Amino acid sequence: MPDGLTFYLFSNFDHRVRTVVRTAADRLADAVVRELSHQALLSPQPPTEAGCILIDLDQTAGLDAVREFIVANGQQSKIILISERADLKLARQAFPLGVFDCLAKPVDPEQLLDSIARATEAIRCDRKTWRVSRSDAAAVEALTPRELEYFSKLLEGWSIKTLSTHFQVSIQTAAKHRSRVLAKLKAENEVELVHRFGTTRLTFPRDPGDSN
Repeated sequence: MPDGLTFYLFSNFDHRVRTVVRTAADRLADAVVRELSHQALLSPQPPTEAGCILIDLDQTAGLDAVREFIVANGQQSKIILISERADLKLARQAFPLGVFDCLAKPVDPEQLLDSIARATEAIRCDRKTWRVSRSDAAAVEALTPRELEYFSKLLEGWSIKTLSTHFQVSIQTAAKHRSRVLAKLKAENEVELVHRFGTTRLTFPRDPGDSN
């Protein structure tokens, strides 16, 4: 679970919601809970960093306010909406905006705790991916289009022989490209490559424009 996580409550939630959130926070290292008024949601710069955000939709201007908040501040956060009108229609409108979950009032404590647990796990995964992309982005960008193709196949566990057959090059040429990829990414072998870049998403040009 993520350390240093902040839970934000946008509204004057009842004691059951606050109790569940504080219970979830107590299970994490260095987690804190901040209670803010719903007016803070509409401020030009809402006072939040990425975290788990609970919003009482009934005390806001509706999904338009939530949309503006997400665009301005909440893209990296996991937002849980709570509303008396939480139903399939609301979910279909809210999820495309980036809302993580929608719960109906009165809130079931176990359901809320489960939603928060899933949200914090999603934040943990996002942080891990962010750290990988930040630390290794420059190295990946330095790869040529052809090396990117080899890189993707190495992540899939392809052998030198399979690479040679696929790219229609000699074993020696395939091994040379493998060595260049490992060297540029400062990886000792394919195991380290998968460990560091296993979640990397690659986009390739249509024409690599690079010789074998």
